[in-house]
Amino acid sequence: MSAPNFKIVNAHGYYVLGGDDWECLDYEFLYSDMQESSPALLRQDLASEKYDVGNCDPNKEWVTAEWNDRSYPGTLLASARIYPEEDFHMPYTRTLVECSVIMNIYLVSACYQGAILDWDLGFRYEETKMLSEYGNKEELIEDVADYIFQDLEYYEADIETPKKRAALKKWLAKIFDTYANKADGFCEQHCTQALKCVEVYSNGEAVYEKA
Repeated sequence: MSAPNFKIVNAHGYYVLGGDDWECLDYEFLYSDMQESSPALLRQDLASEKYDVGNCDPNKEWVTAEWNDRSYPGTLLASARIYPEEDFHMPYTRTLVECSVIMNIYLVSACYQGAILDWDLGFRYEETKMLSEYGNKEELIEDVADYIFQDLEYYEADIETPKKRAALKKWLAKIFDTYANKADGFCEQHCTQALKCVEVYSNGEAVYEKA
C-alpha cells in the first residue's frame, strides 16, 4: 500500500517548496536550502507583526501524537509568542484573563519527494497547549477554558458560570481563528507554490495540481 506524498496537519493548503521541480527534490536538500535563509526571513516577518519571536532550536522535531509518523518528519523553522490586541475581561466581574498565543511554523517532509510548510497554534496560560495535541480546535479551547477557570478559582480571583465560560470560549475561538489565518498566510507567502489534491487512488497515492 502506498501513501499520499504530502500530509497536512493544520495548514489550509499544500504549501510546497521547490517550485515546478519539487518532484525532483528530496527533503534533505530542501531542509539544507531552507536553513540558509528561510528561518531568518520567517522570523523577520513574524517580528514585523510585533510578535515576540523566540530563538527556537532549528533541529527540534515536531514530536506530538500527530507527528510520530516516520514518513512525514517535521522540523521547527520559526516560533513566536503573540499577545492578542484584544484583552478579555470576564462578564460582570471584569477579571482580566492574560492568555497569549503560540505560533510555530514547520518544514515537513513529503513521503516521497519534496516538502511543505505547515503550522501549529496554541495558547499559553501558565502552560502551553497546542492544537496538534488535540483532535480539533474545539477540544483545545475546551481544555484551555478548564485550565483558566481552575487557576482563577484556585487563587479565588473568579468563579465559573455558564455565561462566563461561553464568553471565554467565544473569545478564545475568535483569537485562534485570527492567528490560524495569519499562520496560513505566512506558509503561503514563504512557499514556492500552492498545490491542491485532485485525486487519491485506491492504493493511497495522490495526484496534485496547482491551486
